[in-house]
Amino acid sequence: MKRVAMHPFMFLCLSSLMIFALSAETLVRSFFARDEIYYWGHPDPEDQWLLQIETDHGELGISRAGYFVNDPDELRRGWGYSVLPPTGSPFDRWEARPNDHIDFKFAGFGLRYNDEILDMGAHSEEAVVVPLWLFLPAVVPPILWLRRRRNRISGFPVTADAE
Repeated sequence: MKRVAMHPFMFLCLSSLMIFALSAETLVRSFFARDEIYYWGHPDPEDQWLLQIETDHGELGISRAGYFVNDPDELRRGWGYSVLPPTGSPFDRWEARPNDHIDFKFAGFGLRYNDEILDMGAHSEEAVVVPLWLFLPAVVPPILWLRRRRNRISGFPVTADAE
């Protein structure tokens, strides 16, 4: 019965170890290259949105931008990936605008929401930035698992008879 109870904990340890390894690799890589993964979509003929995940200078940025497009020929669709030279924090590229409803930055964390009318149509944007070091404590459960496994006594007790 004890063995069955260990499976969820082992799953937690393996998944947290994968999160740690991925965030450590991404943290180091983000100082040498800026990675962007994005998806352009449009739910109806005049509306288009962009979902984007990017890493740069130790930060992870997740954003969504929505556009109301006047010209249907300007609509794009599909996935994209680009590797660019590092340029700094994702918030360093996002200048404060008068239409910002939320523009919060503190200690590597950030939150932004704005909407405005552009020449090409209406535009809205939501973005969240978190530092990648936030995911590094995911290594704690595997360390606890190794300590518990190392201290476990296996086998049966052996006693010597004094005959």
